[in-house]
Amino acid sequence: AGGGKKGKAAPAPPPPPTASKFDADSFNADNPDGRYVLNLASPVEFSLAAQLMDLEESMPGQNIVNVRYAGKPMTTDPIAAGWPAKMPNHGTLQLDFVTRRGAPKEAKVVDDKDLENIRQQVSHPMSTPLERLDAVKLVCTTFFFNCKQGAMLLNQMDFGRERVEAATAMFARVVNTNDIKVMIAPLTASE
Repeated sequence: AGGGKKGKAAPAPPPPPTASKFDADSFNADNPDGRYVLNLASPVEFSLAAQLMDLEESMPGQNIVNVRYAGKPMTTDPIAAGWPAKMPNHGTLQLDFVTRRGAPKEAKVVDDKDLENIRQQVSHPMSTPLERLDAVKLVCTTFFFNCKQGAMLLNQMDFGRERVEAATAMFARVVNTNDIKVMIAPLTASE
């Protein structure tokens, strides 16, 4: 059978580049609110995490909350820990970014025709919860809502994490934040 030297096994091929679900051009620093789950091994997602940390430093108040790294809650503020300069380049970072700004005073809410089109997109029976969330996030880049409209859209979504993320995305686009309890009323205590 085989004569010849027994050598070391060939080294494993390098892993494929880490794919990112984020596009380098899709981040909107004017409306950064939302939940982020970032793979820090991905250059695009690492850069996005660094941008969020820079925004945190430049904005009043604490905007980054619910921070988890490698599946564990962070007990130290990332900025106090020296991030983004000392941020690890591997592992999963999850955080919520909440500006608490709300919509500008001159903002006009979405009209009934556009709201109905949005409702149809969000409630489409073939859409997954993630697709519904993506639809809400997309319309939040263009439209403003009142709390009643936001509640109506949340009612079109399945119970779960995606509804909470949709509420977070809409918060910055709500013109009457004094009625925010109306918008979040559809959320259950478990959400």
